[in-house]
Amino acid sequence: MSDEPDPYIADVTALTVNALKTAASEPSVKRVVLTSSSMAAVNPAPDVPRTVTPSTWNNEVVEEAWSPSSNADRTMTIYGASKMSAEKRAWEWMEENSPAFALNSVLPNTNFGPAVDKRHAFSSTDAMLKSAYDGLADDMDSDPPRKVQL
Repeated sequence: MSDEPDPYIADVTALTVNALKTAASEPSVKRVVLTSSSMAAVNPAPDVPRTVTPSTWNNEVVEEAWSPSSNADRTMTIYGASKMSAEKRAWEWMEENSPAFALNSVLPNTNFGPAVDKRHAFSSTDAMLKSAYDGLADDMDSDPPRKVQL
């Protein structure tokens, strides 16, 4: 994944809408489940109470993804912005097109399991599991985050 938002965010959004169009072209499809991300709704922040509703969108992550940044690794921000943009557009598409199927979205914040693409194993949330197994943890209070021995 690139550390530049363009064309990644646009591509993810277009692919999501394309999947909905394809589902709409098949009369047997009754339900579509979009695997989104918790970052589509909120940025993770410890000890920050939030109320999340179906109309909660993480505009902050989109603004951050498109703004110039001194942060060298913006991949998680761009990932979050792509998930927010794609999911929001999916719901807009549903409203505009009224397909015969129902859309549901799940917003997990961590996924564990075998990597589909082995070239990217341990490069996302699955890296947390490996770090824990290896006795390491991210020190999220440091800037930039660093690995610390447990």
